[in-house]
Amino acid sequence: MIPSPITRWLTAFFVLFVLGLLQSAGSARAQAVSQVVLVEHFTNTRCSICFNRNPGFYANLRQQPTGTLHIAYHPSSPYRLCQFSQQNPTENDARTNFYGIYGSTPRLVVNGQVIPSGQNYADPAVFAPAQGQVSPLAVQVALTRLGADSLAATVEIRTVAAHTLTGTTLYVALAEDTVFYAAPNGETRHYDVFRQAFTGAAPLAFVPAPVGSAVTVRRTVAVRPDWAVPRLYALAMVQQPGGRMVQAGASAVLGTTPLGLTASIETLTSAAEIYPNPAHHLLTIRRANGSLPATATLLDGLGRAIRQWPLSGADEQVSLSGVVPGTYVVRIQAGGGVVEHRRIGVQ
Repeated sequence: MIPSPITRWLTAFFVLFVLGLLQSAGSARAQAVSQVVLVEHFTNTRCSICFNRNPGFYANLRQQPTGTLHIAYHPSSPYRLCQFSQQNPTENDARTNFYGIYGSTPRLVVNGQVIPSGQNYADPAVFAPAQGQVSPLAVQVALTRLGADSLAATVEIRTVAAHTLTGTTLYVALAEDTVFYAAPNGETRHYDVFRQAFTGAAPLAFVPAPVGSAVTVRRTVAVRPDWAVPRLYALAMVQQPGGRMVQAGASAVLGTTPLGLTASIETLTSAAEIYPNPAHHLLTIRRANGSLPATATLLDGLGRAIRQWPLSGADEQVSLSGVVPGTYVVRIQAGGGVVEHRRIGVQ
């Protein structure tokens, strides 16, 4: 049977309509960005089980791709006298209660999903469900010093793809990358120790901006005398009801940035491009304003300068020869006080 002209027209219209939908869906997905993997770790310095299980977990964490984030909370149960718990019991407990796991340590939550306590924390399968995911949001975080006694976290949440998110919340935490303390349970190094929440014990409700736009949130905290300020950094987590992670991000470790110098969201997102990440032997630094002389410094996790390179052009390659593999921060200083940080991996 030969189809009529109307039938052929309707068929062609339907095919074009379906192709349009598929193209739109593909375009929206293409604009999405990789979802950062963040593990929230609930442990305690008086917990002997933590002493036994944490080394395997940390070895597993070190094997994960560069950019995997970690933060360790210390709830007051089952060991109320934990030193890190006592420095901020309300907010440590609040985060544990957020996931309904108050009362036992160690516990892991990966991108908002509670890992069963009986699972082997040294097994890479702990991270597998959170890997390879995409998000319609991109998160940038900057941590700056405000004089000698305050810190500010600035979080930019940019909408990069269409979504149907509702009930989103933002939680911003301050962590200390390494604390050296001979704990009662035998641990002597404590990684990514939670210190305080910029947003308070409960997350903030917020509505993502339209596609192509951003929401910026800025919060401050007072510095406490028991913090090693150069080791501090900020983490931001965007979540949905029930805790499912939408996106996360972290600032660079604050390091020894002199007072009065700041790292703004503008410099973080537009002033320079640093690649590849992770890097091997060479690192390319591309600056929007290449005519402005600058200095790039490679800092280790202690904030120590490992390498320093003068920059005089818009697109320069610098050598990483001899740099020990690990995670570093590139700090670019130019224009009498603009400081930019980028966390990179060296392999």
